[in-house]
This record gives sequence, structure tokens and C-alpha cells, in this order.
Amino acid sequence: MTEKDQRMDSESPPADPRLLGPPWLTVESGLYILLVLLAAALRFSALGRQPLQEQEATLALDAWRFYTGGAAAIRGHSPLLFHGNVLFYLLFEAGDYVVRVLPALAGTAMVGLSYLLRPHLGRRGALIAAAFLAFSPSFVFFSRLLNGDIIIAAASLALVAGIFGYARQGRPWQLYMAAAALAISLLAGGAAYLTLVALAGFFLATVFRSRFTKGTDSSTAQAWFSEKPRPGVALTALGIFVALFLLVATGLLVNLHGLQAALDLFSGWVGQFSPASDTQPWNYYLALLVTYELPILLFGLAAACYLTRCDAFSAFLVCWLAVSLVLYSIMGTKPPSGILHMLTPLALLAGRAVGDLLRQVREGEQWLWARLTVVVSIPAVAHLVIQMAAFGNPDDPGDPRYLVLILLSLFFLLCVTLIAGVLSLDWRTSLRSGALLILVVLAGLMVHVTWRLNYYRPGNPLETLVEKPTSSDVRNLAGAIEDFSNQQERQRDSVSITVSGDEDPLVGWYLREFSNLAFVSGAVLSPTPVVITGLEEDPHLPDYRGARFRVQTSWQPSGLPGHDLVNWFLFRESLSRPEYRDVVMWVAPESEQ
Repeated sequence: MTEKDQRMDSESPPADPRLLGPPWLTVESGLYILLVLLAAALRFSALGRQPLQEQEATLALDAWRFYTGGAAAIRGHSPLLFHGNVLFYLLFEAGDYVVRVLPALAGTAMVGLSYLLRPHLGRRGALIAAAFLAFSPSFVFFSRLLNGDIIIAAASLALVAGIFGYARQGRPWQLYMAAAALAISLLAGGAAYLTLVALAGFFLATVFRSRFTKGTDSSTAQAWFSEKPRPGVALTALGIFVALFLLVATGLLVNLHGLQAALDLFSGWVGQFSPASDTQPWNYYLALLVTYELPILLFGLAAACYLTRCDAFSAFLVCWLAVSLVLYSIMGTKPPSGILHMLTPLALLAGRAVGDLLRQVREGEQWLWARLTVVVSIPAVAHLVIQMAAFGNPDDPGDPRYLVLILLSLFFLLCVTLIAGVLSLDWRTSLRSGALLILVVLAGLMVHVTWRLNYYRPGNPLETLVEKPTSSDVRNLAGAIEDFSNQQERQRDSVSITVSGDEDPLVGWYLREFSNLAFVSGAVLSPTPVVITGLEEDPHLPDYRGARFRVQTSWQPSGLPGHDLVNWFLFRESLSRPEYRDVVMWVAPESEQ
């Protein structure tokens, strides 16, 4: 796309005074509002349905202890998430829904931030990128977890939009937004430094190229270094960064230990590069992208192949993607949420690619054939998506009739595409029509995967993004102890509880209301009315009655044979059994209560 095409694509037509409503309410802005509302619905609906995972429970429990005045450690946690949850506990009530509100807000904000990238991605490209961010399985999933990586992804998007926007338009608010986004990202997690590495590497490469090409490169990136921010604007941006960093890190100057916790995030992120005994393979994130984000991956890579030399912003997105993919591939510890840092530039590249495709279809000489191809293929595409969803139904998987119908639909789409290319006498029309059909099919499958991952079977341990899901049995455990305490003590949280072993954040979070809760390491346990032990432990408590509860489940797809691997990919089912962690609740007999 040339610079002239970008200006034409990013400029809005003049407002018609005869139209009703405010001037800012256009079809384009209305679509952004609709996407933001849909994204919010996907992220906030049933947000507390799944129990907290172990890492979530650790942060939520420490924040709750700080809120209630107890001893709590902020070291090792994100100060933003820690103090943000303390604030939400003050405004609302501690619970599984409340602790995930901040990530859900960040995931929703990412969709709206795409609007600021219209000068770089084009109007259509930015809108498609917003749609990718709204419905992506990974973005929706991690927006529904207490995790700092989704906040880093949102803040990085605002940081990039602010920097490139200020370089292009020179508006002070864009630099202020970049400063605030930088402070938020550095307080959300150590992975924020990855974006800084990508920005620094790209700027250094730009300087190096501009000096050694002897002025032959007319890239707009050279103009960035000829104009510096005005002193007043730069000082204001620096003040915003410092003030926001200090206030959030210290919880409005209440918890000064948050400053050290913020500095520790960098060393913690660097420590992830150390070799780990249970490390994932180097292609772990590529496997996640193929499994969950195929449309974004395909169109993003296609854009990376032809957009690198088109403009500075596209070149930076390719650089951002390459740095993220390389660094996270060589990490010793590979958290599933790391996929967000390579998925963010991929989604923007994919949006730009699809936007260019739509523009070429509209402006092409044979645009009528391309549109007719899409219109004729819509019923076949709908039929294909429905049959693929039915074929991948875990309740009735693998019916051969569905597979035959899928193959027939694909054959019909191929024939329509080829016929359109022959009749139009332009092979490019056939390719564009085929790309649009692939986009529609993969978009339907993406929505299906998003629904299955986050709503249909949200705690399925065979989903590799889920890692170690917590069983809903932990809530049953807490409910059983509350009922026992109410029966014996006439209060739901007054019974004494002894838990065998080191502190378990899952048990501690769901039993946080019990003041007489103690974790004891050793063979001899105190004979309190309630004792919780591991499944294989013998508590030596005669006459106590026991009940078994499941806490966690884990499963890894490594080492699966070919048939089992295909079965897992299609239906998320496997012949290999997951591993479980169970506990036993022992209650004292009535004679000893």
C-alpha cells in the first residue's frame, strides 16, 4: 500500500449535515463500538465460573491478606495486579469474579485501541485487527484469568500506537498515552521488557540503515529522528510516567515494598531463560498458534512476507514478531500466556493483510467476479462450518457422515473459485476469492474454538492453554467445611482446620474466611475437628470420617502417537489419562467434637 493509498484509506468522508446523530457516530465508529461490546460480553460473562488456578490463587490470597491487615508478601507479584485487587476488594467483595476484572478490562480495551492504528493499518485493516483481538481464543482466554500478560499486551499496543502516532502526527496526547502505557506495562510483568527490546532493536536498525545507505532510503522512519519532542511535552510525559509508576507500585504510597517488587519483575523475566527440567520444546508456541490461532497465523505470516518494506510500521510489526518468537522459543520456562506477545503483532499484521485484500477486491478490474464467488459460496461455507463443528462435537465425535459432507463442501468451494478465475480471465481474482473463502471458514472455526475453550468445556485439562486447571471440587470442599462448621459451631467459618503440608494457595484461597486455618508440615497432625491431607497420606486419626475431593488436573500432549494426536487436535480427547491431585477431608466423630 503506497502512502497515498494510506491517506485515502485513513481519511473519513465529510459529514453530511442532513444525517441524524452526533458527527462522531459513523458506520465505522459504530462497528468499533459493537466490537468492544461483544468483546466485553465474551470476557465478563460468567467470569467467575471457573475456580482460580494455582498462580491466580497465590496472588489473590496475598492481596486479600494485605487487605485484611495480615502478613502478605508482594515480592514476586505484579504491583499493578496486587494493588488493583486490593482496591477491588475495598469497592466490592473478594471472589473469583472480582479478582479477574482488571485483566478483563485490559482485554476489552485492546479492541478499542485498534482504532488508533487506522493511519498505519488503514481503516479496514484496523477494523479487522479489532475483530481478531475481540474473538481470538487466546485473547479471550487470558482476559478471563488473573494474569499480567494480557495487561502487558494491551499496554504494549497503546505504547506502540502512541509512539508511532506521535512520530506521524506530533500530537502531545499521543506521547502522554505512550508514557502512561509504558508505566502500566512495567508494573504488570517482566514481559514488558520484550516490547522495549523490539522497539530499541528496530530504532537502532533504522539509524544504522539511514547512515549507511547514504540517503537513498526514503522511508518515513528517517523523519522520526529529525524532529524531537518539545521540552515541555517531553517533561510532561516523563512526569506522567514517574508519577503513575510510583503511585501504582506503592499502592498510592501505602505499600512501599511495591517498588522493589516492580524492580524484581525484570530479574524474574530474565530468570525464565534459565534451563528448566520440565521445559517445553522450542516449538511450543508455534504449536499453540497452529492449534488455536490458525487464521491470525496464516494471514499474519502472509502479511509479514510482503509488508516488510512497505512502511515503517509494518516493518516494526515484523521485527516485534520475530523478537518475541525467538526470545520465547529459547526460554527455559515457557508459560502459555507468552503466546500473547507474539500474537499481538500477528493480529495487527493479519488485519492489515485482510484489509488490503478487501481493498484490492473492491478496486480490482474483475471485482464483480470476486464478489459473486463469495456470494455463491456463502451457503457452502455456512454448511462447512456447521459440519465441522458437528464433526468435532465431543459428545458424538468422528461420525464419518460429517467428514464426507465436509469434503463435499470443500470440493464445491474449490470448483467455484476455479470457475471464477477462468471466467474472469484473471488468476489474481481466483486467488483473492480463495483467500476470502479461507478467511470466512477459518473465522468461523476461530469462533467455535473460542466458545469451546472458554464456555463449552472451560476447565478441560486437554486444552494446552489451560495447563493445570483447578477442579470445581475445591468449592465443594469449602462448602462441606462450612456446613460442618455451621452444624457444630453455629458459625460457618469458626471451626479449626489443619492442612497437612506446606501452604497450598488453592486451599488457602477457598478457606480464607476461616481464621483457625493452619498448614502443618510433619507426620503428626493436630487432632482438630477438620483435617485435610493428601490422598496417599495416613493421618493416624482413628474414628475420623473422610471424604475425597479433587483439586487439580494436568495433562501434556507430548509423546502421543499419530492417531491419538489427531484425535486430540480434532476433539480434545485422548487415550492417555490426565494426572490428578486429590485431597481428603477428615472430620472428627461427634463424640470428640
